[in-house]
Amino acid sequence: MLPAKFRDEFIGRLMETGNVSEAARALGINRMTAYGWRDDPEFAGRWDAALDVARQGLRERVVETACALGVGRWVPAVDPATGQPELDDDFEPVLRFETGNVDARVLMKLMDKTMRSEDGGQSAVQVNNVVNVSAPQRPPLVTPDPDEVLDAEYEEIGDEPEGDA
Repeated sequence: MLPAKFRDEFIGRLMETGNVSEAARALGINRMTAYGWRDDPEFAGRWDAALDVARQGLRERVVETACALGVGRWVPAVDPATGQPELDDDFEPVLRFETGNVDARVLMKLMDKTMRSEDGGQSAVQVNNVVNVSAPQRPPLVTPDPDEVLDAEYEEIGDEPEGDA
């Protein structure tokens, strides 16, 4: 029987890597030895917690990678009712991660690497990629009547236009 420190070290490695084989190899033990330790309910709970920590780290790396690849960007959140930026408790702008320009294939692959279904299989995630192809509505340009502009200019300087006397 190996000392308890090996189990602790295994859990630490499992937390870092999320991979049973790598964690066992780092300690110089067979992975089946580690699986045998799972018979202990306390150790099995620590094992599961270590894998959860590793998955959370992977999710964070996926988001960092997505940002680095330019598949998304952080933008200020806007209140749809007022059109004003949303602020947090410290009056700082609230940011949200916008993925409007993401290639759906890239997003699906990133999500597939981080999400698992309850039964341990692949996740069933669908990405709807909607593209707004119409330009935003803008008010029509208003061109002033040239005679009105001239009359307004003469009123400012106090002269009458010629021929109106």
